[in-house]
Amino acid sequence: MFNNWVHFSWLLLLGIPTLWQADWRRALPRLAQDRLLMLAFVFLGWMTLRSCLVDPRAAHEALEDAGRGLLGLGALVLFTLLAWMQAAQPWQLQRSGALLGYISLAAAIISVVLFYFILPGHVLGERLTNIFVYGGLNAVCTGLIFGFAALWLNCLRGRLVHPHERLRNICAVGVLLLACFFTASRGAVLALMFGHAALFLGRGWRRGLGPCLLFIAIAGLYVAGAPLVARLSQMQARARSEAVARAATPISPEMALPVQHFIHRWDGGRFEIYKAGLGTLPTLRDRIIGIGQWGTKERWSKLLPRADPLMGHLHSAFLATYVHGGVIGASLLLAVLCWGFRRATVLARMGDATWLALLAHGCGGLLFDGETLCSLASQPKFESLILWFPLIVTSSLYQHRD
Repeated sequence: MFNNWVHFSWLLLLGIPTLWQADWRRALPRLAQDRLLMLAFVFLGWMTLRSCLVDPRAAHEALEDAGRGLLGLGALVLFTLLAWMQAAQPWQLQRSGALLGYISLAAAIISVVLFYFILPGHVLGERLTNIFVYGGLNAVCTGLIFGFAALWLNCLRGRLVHPHERLRNICAVGVLLLACFFTASRGAVLALMFGHAALFLGRGWRRGLGPCLLFIAIAGLYVAGAPLVARLSQMQARARSEAVARAATPISPEMALPVQHFIHRWDGGRFEIYKAGLGTLPTLRDRIIGIGQWGTKERWSKLLPRADPLMGHLHSAFLATYVHGGVIGASLLLAVLCWGFRRATVLARMGDATWLALLAHGCGGLLFDGETLCSLASQPKFESLILWFPLIVTSSLYQHRD
């Protein structure tokens, strides 16, 4: 959502009544037996407990962060319970995947039209952003969310019977994948590669080849069409004001050679962030238990070589878990993910590789982005969607597989 207040209000207003109406007498025994879910809650509990043990010198900053962190933790627990309950009825998951996919398709089309052709100060070839998220400020969030929706729709095509439904699905996936490439987010492309590779391995080459070929075809179309888009953006810039033309000057060469541009951007300052984060763990005690999440940003941000507003978090959910929760937190997270992949593999062998693919996509996307896995109030806000959702659904489907 556009900000945390809308984000939380939407979830609370709809989520709490939904859980209130749930059949808890049937759900509670299975919830209690779901060891993966319990282990996930142990992970969240440790990360929260460690964050409560703050340095007295950072007590004021920690108190400010704690309010947001605890609210985000409560919302995340509510979200996981909703996802777990929904997965008890697989037909709802299929409807949710289609709904998310086509809402994302609408957001992609509207964003392309507004961003490239209507709003002033922009030209074709800039990094695409979702106009509905942060007012259109973050291309990485856009790429990961559109990529998640495209992959889920791609997984659903095998369940469609009518040819026109399959054609509509292919067109929607193609547009979403192309929009994802136009964000120029390397993390989103990496996540899609992970997701489609897992889908191919989970389904086998006969059923998994089609979605992968569509992904490769869209990638090829993006690279082959880049010079044409660059020329069109130059024509568009010349037709507009001088100010827009100046803004468009550095964009066209990048768009003309997207692969070289991906390489030229290198790490985007991430290695400096990672070095600063690891620099906050000088002692064995720090490496074992971490530094906590609340009131600790100053400890690593002051180690950065320069001040940059884009360096507001550690840009890797896994590294952030290690820095904030130490070896204990990282080990708990690794155990949760390994258990989740094991269950997703079992589901894939039973004929549903969707959750193996989405879980792989989430892990790929969070290798080089994401602030925290312990709150719904993170800065990018997509961690709960691309990792926790497929993980919790996998756990629930495994519990209800009989």
